[in-house]
Amino acid sequence: IFPLRVRGQAAGVGVIVNRLVSGTVALTFLSLSKRLTPAGAFFFYTAIAAAAFLFMYFVVPETKGKTLEELEKYFGANSGACHLAPAKTQDADHPIDAESLE
Repeated sequence: IFPLRVRGQAAGVGVIVNRLVSGTVALTFLSLSKRLTPAGAFFFYTAIAAAAFLFMYFVVPETKGKTLEELEKYFGANSGACHLAPAKTQDADHPIDAESLE
């Protein structure tokens, strides 16, 4: 799903987000079920999931049938986010000079 140059970082971010969200649900469920009843807690989580679905449906662009290169070009041109770039390293065949870092 992720381009090769950021696959490791993106997978790591995905795991961290997954753990944070599941931990938040685990930590808040008992207190929510005491205040709202267990059914109310599930309805609360359902409302959050419905809001996320609506956000994805109306805001996130369709990517079906597009290549990774097309997606990279689209998201690279349309986002103000910082892009992860591979680290520049020095090897014997290609030394790094000051001009190449700018």
